[in-house]
Order: sequence, then structure tokens, then C-alpha cells
Amino acid sequence: MNSKEELKEIDEVLTRIRSEFEDYSHITPINTNEEYELFVKKDCNYNPQLKYKEYNVKNKIEDLKKLKIENDSEIGKLFCEIKDYLLSFAEQFDNIGTDKFHTEHLFEPIDEETLDKAKETLDKEIEEVEESEKEISSQELGNKLRQELEKYGLNDWKINYNKNASSTVNVNGGKKKITIRDETYFSESHVQKLIIHEIGTHALRSENGRQQEYKIFSTGLPNYLSTEEGLASYNEEQQGVSNPHIIKRLARNVLMTSVASKGSFMDIYNSIRPYFEEDEEGDEKTFKMCVRIKRGLGDTKKPGGFLKDHAYFQGLCKIRKFVKEGGDLKKLYAGKIGIQHLLLLEKGVLKNPKIIPAFLE
Repeated sequence: MNSKEELKEIDEVLTRIRSEFEDYSHITPINTNEEYELFVKKDCNYNPQLKYKEYNVKNKIEDLKKLKIENDSEIGKLFCEIKDYLLSFAEQFDNIGTDKFHTEHLFEPIDEETLDKAKETLDKEIEEVEESEKEISSQELGNKLRQELEKYGLNDWKINYNKNASSTVNVNGGKKKITIRDETYFSESHVQKLIIHEIGTHALRSENGRQQEYKIFSTGLPNYLSTEEGLASYNEEQQGVSNPHIIKRLARNVLMTSVASKGSFMDIYNSIRPYFEEDEEGDEKTFKMCVRIKRGLGDTKKPGGFLKDHAYFQGLCKIRKFVKEGGDLKKLYAGKIGIQHLLLLEKGVLKNPKIIPAFLE
């Protein structure tokens, strides 16, 4: 059995690498605009050839392989599982830009029930939602998120601004950092949604995880993502800030991921093009959505890609079911865990969360 000191050292390595893998900038293509121009020239019938910044992951692979973990305790078994999971991630990141890049095995598979519900959601007609004026700047949003963090005593989190950020807001719990896409404006309703989603779900789950005995619970256990994002979307629903158009977009991601696992860029494009406007703007939106799914590959004619986006809709379905069956949402705040990890609370590996969002009290 590993000593307590050895387990702490193992935890440090696993947490550091897991936290670094939360940043997906290295799988963001650097030639998307050029490839879109070529796509248009070829009458929207072309599988893009994507390029990426150089990214060296070999040192992380070596660090993980060096870890000697005994699996004769509950925490030892969990650390072994996390090590194997991160190695699989690292090996795929080593394949970025090649035909070998494929991540389907790194995320929960799409179940038939989720696929059926996604198709049902896509077929539903929904009313237009009046969006308030986008008058809140990225800097103002940062101030509002900081105020919410301070409300929970989280005064040491950093808020950064980056105009090239891949998403409007990204929470990295391992680094206690929130990145906001700079030079962006938000509506009041969107800000309320972000407060519940990013602080009331992501940041609080991470902070509770940090207060556990091992830091890895602050960065995410294997296959925690669907619970994480499903809980965030469910919280939005319950607080009345959910947007049906976004739910429809999440459902569309399920269809896209399902097609991408075995098909090409153009297979995905043709499957979702009908859901966008019949104009050039619709062409570009569809193109960028498909690039997001196919990122990581060089030749997007090949099957595969970064196949995680179905987890958001699938997770929402799982959380709804969890609550319907009497599940306690507060327990899910013990850290960045999945529903399947609640057994760790019963076994004493995890302690009950100390910080619960105000809307669940």
C-alpha cells in the first residue's frame, strides 16, 4: 500500500496534468478562416485540412508512466483509473493533426435514449426568445463573476481576458482561473445564466473538490463531464434562465457527434445544415460547428475528432432522471465527480460538500 506521503505526491502529478488538459487551445485549428474560404470556393463540398500549433505532450506521458500506484485501497484504485484515463488522453493529444486522433473512448458513449431524445428535441418547434440588448462588456461581466465568487468566500480566484479564447467563458478549477473572451458583449439574461452556470456549478464544485483530502477532486474524475455540464444546464432550467434554443443546440451536438464518430466532415455538415439559415451566414455557422467536432484531426475526411459535445445534452437528461428518482443534487457538489462516483461518499473517500449554491439552500 502506498504511504500517505506517496499518495499526496501522486495526487500532485495527477492534478497538475488533469488541470493542464482542461485547456483545449492546443486542439484549436490555426487555419480555420483559410479553410472556410476554400470551402466556399468549392461550393461547400470540401473536407477541410486542419493545422495546429506544435504541442509536446511526451513529458506528461513520461510523468504518468513513472507513477507507481498500488491498487489495494479505494483511493489507490481510483488513482490507477485516473492515471490510465490521463494516459489515454495524452496519447491522443500526441496524435493531434494525424489520422490516428480519435477520442470516442475518452468520453461516455451516446446511448440510444439520448439520441432519440435529441432527435425529438430537434424536431420541436420553439418560439423565438426576445434577447435583451448586449450592453455588458467582458470586463463588466468579470466584475459580476468576481462579486459572485466573493459571496462564497472565493477571493483567490483569478479572472483573465483573452480576445482569442475558444469559448466566451471558461472555468479552470485546477488553476482557480476564469477566462473571458475579451471585447465581447453580453445581455443581462446571459450574465445571469453565466453566474449560475460558471460560478454556481463549475467553480463551487471545483472548490468543494479542493477541500477534499486529495486535490484531484477539484479538476475532474474520469467521465465526470456529463454530470458537470448536465447539472449546470439543469440549474439554469430551475432558475428560469435556460434558453430553449441553446437546449436545441445541445441536442444538435448529439447528432453531430454520432455522425462524426464514423463519418467525415461533410457527413456532419450535410446532417445539420438544414437546421441553420439558408444563406451564407448559415454556411459559415454550420462550417464552424463541424470544425469544432472534427478538431484534432488533420484530414477531416477521416472519422473521429474531439467527440465530447454530446455530453452536455446527455448529462442534462441524466440529471433530470437523477432528480426524478430522488437523487440529492447537493451531494454532487462534493467535487468534480460524476453521478457514478457518489459511492465514494458512502465509502468515506469523499466528504460532504461545504459550499452549496444559494439557490439550492
